[in-house]
Amino acid sequence: MSSWLQRFAFRWLARSEVVPVAECVHFGAFRYGTGGFNPYENYAVRYLQGQRDAARAGLVEFLRHYRPVDLASALGVTLSRSVGLWEYPWMRRAPVALRGPRPGWYDDPAEIPDIVTHFSERGILQRRIEEEFAWLEQTADSIRQHGYCPDRFGGDIQVRCLIASDGARRYLVYDGNHRLSAMAAVGIPLVRVRYVPGMTLRESALSRWRGVVGGAWTAEDATTVFHAYFPGRQSARTTEIAATVLP
Repeated sequence: MSSWLQRFAFRWLARSEVVPVAECVHFGAFRYGTGGFNPYENYAVRYLQGQRDAARAGLVEFLRHYRPVDLASALGVTLSRSVGLWEYPWMRRAPVALRGPRPGWYDDPAEIPDIVTHFSERGILQRRIEEEFAWLEQTADSIRQHGYCPDRFGGDIQVRCLIASDGARRYLVYDGNHRLSAMAAVGIPLVRVRYVPGMTLRESALSRWRGVVGGAWTAEDATTVFHAYFPGRQSARTTEIAATVLP
């Protein structure tokens, strides 16, 4: 789905629902509110405990070593072949094999839209890291002071609903990771999310996902990717070679 269609869908076709914070999950399969590893939530917890320097150092350490080259390494799973970052079996287009330019990787680090999900061989700009510090700390301060007020600050968290065959749910966060991290850090158990029912991904419909129907994905690989978001990723590193922090 294009970014324009996504904005249209969330504005006109979405509905709001209150769900457990613990059922929300980052694109990198880092869950919220469960005590597991999550770079945003870990930052918020340390910051609200008065450990700002430790929070900042921990995020920088994560960013320098979380450098996945493909979807499998991003999610911490094993697939039968390598496909590009954020190329999913439910997408309309076929996954991009790692030949030539890699999805999610940029020559110019200044062009990266999000330093947690997109990368550059040249490294990470210090100013982009400092942006993350500011967003996380401002959001944590706001929620500590005012509580969770979606109608006043930021609106609903935008998500995509995933439903497993056993009925378990996850809400894949499209927008609102900083707010969720602060909510989890202060112990708020429920969050109002906004999602498009027609975009819900059901494991029971896996055989009809576009990538599986078209033969670009095996059912086994599609199942592995889908299920990666349920237990969540526990390890943070994908490489021991640290990225350069650029001035």
